[in-house]
Amino acid sequence: MMKRKNPIVFLLILACVPFGLFLVFYLFLGFSPRDEEDLQTTLEGVVAEVTEENVLLVEGLSVDEVFELDDEALLEEATGAHRVTITEDIEEIEVGTEIIVWVKTIAESYPTQSTAEDFEVQED
Repeated sequence: MMKRKNPIVFLLILACVPFGLFLVFYLFLGFSPRDEEDLQTTLEGVVAEVTEENVLLVEGLSVDEVFELDDEALLEEATGAHRVTITEDIEEIEVGTEIIVWVKTIAESYPTQSTAEDFEVQED
């Protein structure tokens, strides 16, 4: 007499194989070494305000619009606004300067808040 295999065992094996493959790929990708630069975010825009230690960077506005609009209208018209703390060479930055800023973390507020890892002034 031939013994029938239990269908429950077959179903358990069938369910465990995809889960095992998922787990292997997840662990492989999750623990892979990452370059620190991969964790940075790039912000680009026009400087609308400069203080001693931070700038207000607005996106989606031209340099002319930054000079024409008041503070409230800037925040309403901009597609994005970021208050970025810059610890070095902030004296290179003036209102109306187009810059790129690299940051690691961004606090969710409006305008967002972050600290620059590096920045670059865009030349016209």
